[in-house]
Amino acid sequence: MPFWLRMLLFLGAMLLLMGGTSVYVFRRGAKVLGLGRRGRVGLSALLVAAPLALLAARLLEPSLPPTLAFALGASGATVVLGVLISTVLLAAVDLPFAAAGWIRRWRGDGEEAELARVAWAGSEAGAGSEAGSGAEAGSGSEAG
Repeated sequence: MPFWLRMLLFLGAMLLLMGGTSVYVFRRGAKVLGLGRRGRVGLSALLVAAPLALLAARLLEPSLPPTLAFALGASGATVVLGVLISTVLLAAVDLPFAAAGWIRRWRGDGEEAELARVAWAGSEAGAGSEAGSGAEAGSGSEAG
């Protein structure tokens, strides 16, 4: 296999990896932080610009001043590394919850559990109103 084809396959795999992890971190980050439209645009711009900055620093290194090339590459690499670490940590949190959901759906417990939760909430609401009226009458605030 020629070298250029191996390099093309490697770059394609890295692009797919960085694209997938960036999308995952973007979705989770925007949801958790409750970002609005401007925040989402800013986060997506950062996640797209970081790999491009890293690539530009490597490709344009001969024509850029050394300090600029170093700063561009270091900042891009820092964000890219942060995205990869965040992906691993978020996956460690998300995968057990996803596995539990898949098992519940496979077993068929999802619908029954939801019906039981609704029935329990309804019975608590009825009992709470009776207990609330009795607690108000005997609260000990009669100063008679």
